[in-house]
Amino acid sequence: MSGRVDRAETWAFDCVAHELRLRVGTNLKYLERYTLRPHERSMTHPWVGGGMHYMATALTHHDGVTLETVEPIQRESRDGETSASAPGVGLLDSRLVIGRLLASCGARLPACAPHYRQLSRAARFLTCPLQRLRK
Repeated sequence: MSGRVDRAETWAFDCVAHELRLRVGTNLKYLERYTLRPHERSMTHPWVGGGMHYMATALTHHDGVTLETVEPIQRESRDGETSASAPGVGLLDSRLVIGRLLASCGARLPACAPHYRQLSRAARFLTCPLQRLRK
């Protein structure tokens, strides 16, 4: 996301605007909106991106999502945190969980998504077959 990390061409763009919406029926359940302007604010600040250059959001809306099913995923995701990847999981609302997937290099980010799905399966609220993800 930040650019060509191996060539030290990171955060070299002027502006990126992002918006993600999750609707269930006609109800807006989640809205994520931000604008990145690296020339105005450091993207490497710990409260922004730290040393992570790749970021993704995973949303799960399911009747089986409860505080009791999400807490083990939160603990397990903290155990999987390294200096190269940092997954985070939180309960946003009844039946809605968010996963924040961060990685220092592009090769590590795709590994975070199956880990999130595996944890979701273990919590028994994600039971459908795996779908092939596209970039």
